[in-house]
Amino acid sequence: MQSTSGVAGRTSSDQKTPGPFPSARTMAVRCRP
Repeated sequence: MQSTSGVAGRTSSDQKTPGPFPSARTMAVRCRP
């Protein structure tokens, strides 16, 4: 569960970063534990 917390925090940073590419990568990581 700790891993999910880290990913969630990273999602916020990705959202600020321009480009939907990084966002998609984060989504894939979240889908694949």
